[in-house]
Amino acid sequence: MAAALTITADMTIDALKLMRLQSWLSPAFPIGAYSYSHGLERAVESDAVRDRATLVDWLDADLRHGSGRADAIFLAEAWRAASASSLSPGHCVSAPSPGGFAATLSRDGIGLEYAAGSKPFFRNQKKGELDQGALRNERPLPSRERAGTQCLGEGAGSATETDHCDILAVAELAAAMRGTAELALESGQQGVAFLTAVRKAWPDERLDSVAAALKHAGTTPVLPVAAGMACAVHAIALELAVPLYVQAAVANLVNAAVRLIPLGQSDGQKTVAALEEAVLDTAEDALSAGLCDGGSAAFMIDIASMQHETQYTRLFRS
Repeated sequence: MAAALTITADMTIDALKLMRLQSWLSPAFPIGAYSYSHGLERAVESDAVRDRATLVDWLDADLRHGSGRADAIFLAEAWRAASASSLSPGHCVSAPSPGGFAATLSRDGIGLEYAAGSKPFFRNQKKGELDQGALRNERPLPSRERAGTQCLGEGAGSATETDHCDILAVAELAAAMRGTAELALESGQQGVAFLTAVRKAWPDERLDSVAAALKHAGTTPVLPVAAGMACAVHAIALELAVPLYVQAAVANLVNAAVRLIPLGQSDGQKTVAALEEAVLDTAEDALSAGLCDGGSAAFMIDIASMQHETQYTRLFRS
């Protein structure tokens, strides 16, 4: 009898988490996802995307090489940072990411601490520094011994930012890694709306604390970062959150394509089915990656987004 009760309780907890995640990723969740096409509207206008086959190719490239992959990585890193933020105040503590470093936010930007054996990127060979100056190749610090790591807000009496310095670092990098103004608007506004809706319907003091730190730092939480933080705070497994988030992003763009091409409902669902392997591959890649693995090589999507800014007739905001 006791065993049966335990199993039932576990099933209830798991079902509750699944229900919550399903609500957050639903098209009905009030973040305005339906009003963005991620440059797809311009791709249809230019005839680069004109049917199911070209739509599958376009979205597959975005998933594997564009913002689909990058956002999955940011979601995973935000989840890990939020999971570690409950440790002692004043510490920048997080386990090194699979990519070989942990990110912390210092007064002059993001400092990257490389674990032994990892390779820096964008290295200035003469100076031994990263080109941007704020990104520095530093000696690795033990993952549990970072009390002295400088964080945004130290010295200014901002305990909230100090407590969440890892999250702030991920959020700042994710917000900066948007190729165009419209893509920044798309992910930033959805992220703010997501965090607001979750905090109102599923209130949690830890999420309020992170939101306050982001606001104080002037950093907009883009959608994958907001989703990653919420999933961590509400104990939704990362291995579940990443693939479902990516699949929901695909489904939203397919719905946009159904209206734009136009594409029939059946072809829309065939497109979603055809991209299942790409979704799983992207999620698997993201779960084993780190911040240094983020980036985008889907240049056509960025170009389409830029051209969309001056497109005469538009249905979507991006």
